[in-house]
Amino acid sequence: MRQVQVILLQKIGKLGSMGEIVNVKPGYARNYLLPKKLALRATEKERAYFEQQKEHLAALYQERQKAAEGVATSIEGTWVSIVRQASEKGSLYGSVTVRDIASALGNNIAHSQVLLSQPFKEVGVFEVSVSLHAEVHVNIFVNIAPSIEEATAQQEQYQNRKKQSQEAPPPLP
Repeated sequence: MRQVQVILLQKIGKLGSMGEIVNVKPGYARNYLLPKKLALRATEKERAYFEQQKEHLAALYQERQKAAEGVATSIEGTWVSIVRQASEKGSLYGSVTVRDIASALGNNIAHSQVLLSQPFKEVGVFEVSVSLHAEVHVNIFVNIAPSIEEATAQQEQYQNRKKQSQEAPPPLP
């Protein structure tokens, strides 16, 4: 299988960190890494360019990380209530997606930063991870309910259960 070599300009999940030369599939490089300026092709010219710009890129990376940490402190543990119509059994008529959660969080969060394996289709309280930067992740709570009153009640129940589980003595062996 054909691979291309790219130089990463920032840390990317399971691929590698800044400055590493990694092998990726051509489509991944062409359609994602290169257009988003996350990597450069690993040619001699691009390697020389990277070496010149390395310190500037590292400073820019640190600046973005600090900005993400600032946002993280403001949204860590935030409760987001989303009101949706639901059946008697608690199934939603529709679903709550990453776009819904991102818009409820505000303008500074993109829907691509909300990490969700699949949309929520039930009423309840869910813990959701938000990736603000390659190294900055926070957890928020998403409360999905058919009305504001029920959302408030669900939040209180959830917090009471958390307190009880923390206060409970450990089971005897």
